[in-house]
Amino acid sequence: MKRFLLFYIISGHLLLADDVTLWISSADDNSVAVSMVAQEEIYGFQMMFGVDGGPENIFAPVDSIFYNEAGDSVSSTVVYALSGAVLDFGYTCFINAEGLVVALSFDNMGIAPGDTVVLAELPWMVPGVSPDQVNIIDPIFVGLDENGVPVSLEVEYGLVEYQDGWPYETIAQVISSPTVAPFESGNKVLFGDYNGYFRIVNPDGSDVCWFDTGNQIWGSPAVSDIDGNGDLEIIITSKSQHLYILDDDCGLELDFDAEQYLMGTPAIGNLDDDPEKEIVFGGYTNPGTIFAINHDGSPVDNFPLELDEKIQRGVALADFNGNGKDDIVCGTDDEHLYLIYDDGTIADGFPFEASGDFRSAPIVIDVNGTKVIFAGSRDNSFYALNSDGSLLFEIQTGDDVPSSAGILETDSGPAVFFGSEDDFIYGVDLDGNPLPGWPVDTGVDVIGSPVFADLDGDGSPE
Repeated sequence: MKRFLLFYIISGHLLLADDVTLWISSADDNSVAVSMVAQEEIYGFQMMFGVDGGPENIFAPVDSIFYNEAGDSVSSTVVYALSGAVLDFGYTCFINAEGLVVALSFDNMGIAPGDTVVLAELPWMVPGVSPDQVNIIDPIFVGLDENGVPVSLEVEYGLVEYQDGWPYETIAQVISSPTVAPFESGNKVLFGDYNGYFRIVNPDGSDVCWFDTGNQIWGSPAVSDIDGNGDLEIIITSKSQHLYILDDDCGLELDFDAEQYLMGTPAIGNLDDDPEKEIVFGGYTNPGTIFAINHDGSPVDNFPLELDEKIQRGVALADFNGNGKDDIVCGTDDEHLYLIYDDGTIADGFPFEASGDFRSAPIVIDVNGTKVIFAGSRDNSFYALNSDGSLLFEIQTGDDVPSSAGILETDSGPAVFFGSEDDFIYGVDLDGNPLPGWPVDTGVDVIGSPVFADLDGDGSPE
């Protein structure tokens, strides 16, 4: 069976609950589907559905009589789910005369917590309806406490409102973030998948073009006018060991064979004296090389540089020595963080050595004229380094820190946020002190980088 990944552009937003989050994920003439993210095991639930402008009786006629504990007759019928977790965990679904859906397991089976799943796809009789017309009404979910006593779970529910033409469906995972680029022909969405296909998609979800790189794409596309001709180029890396430069119609401008797996997002900067930009990326095959190339594929002076250490993720670029050229910061699978100057020399005090691999791209910020390096490691720690390689601070977490940090400007100065596979998102100041109210327990591994936006329009980013 093929596994499908759905890539969403969401015009509304979904509230995240401590226990269960619900939304209508599909609706057509024959069925309605409810999806969920659950942080707790579920042992039963009930909810009602409403359809804007639709009939009151949306399910099959009730034709069965049951009796409750008080001996009162209850009209209900069994509805057979078409798909979803209710089938996977052996639940029976009932619908009464008022349209209340009740689901439970006669074997006392719990529905396991986890990432997004279809809870139940139910047959109904509502032609010509779309998901934005369907409402979830008064859901109740039941779990068990540590003593096995039933408890009511916290539920948030609403509607995911998709832009027209979305979600976009592929037949392979998309494990890196998409890029949105403002080409002369208009804004486009760019991303690569695990089958090695790079895609350009219009804002309405229609395809512009695709390009086969020949192997898995782990990194995000980079976009920049590298050669200074006024047109944006797209730079992508692939496990096929090739870096490609494409135009906005997937036309090939450069095919660079690195002879090493290329897994990270390429970085774009200025490492020499010419006005054109350079592309910097690392190899994930021995001898673990740092590449710096021009638009035509020619190497920058003193590169490539063999570190003899594999580099899985992207690099950071910043001018550390004040000569107007970008220097390179990268992490390796040999538990090292490097600062490499634009001339290919390794800075004094580096490499910094941790006790676990660095599998995320470092970030660099300027603090009062001084550069500070931030990076998470697979030794359960998040590190901040001074430009001389000395440790500014270390935040110990309960598990690996697999993704890059995010920096948010606040009234009291820059704040650093990062996630760990211990389920927490951490927020600290530039001295490593925890921010008030942080860390926050998400209930699931945090494997992506944080982003910030003012979702509710109150002037403060979330």
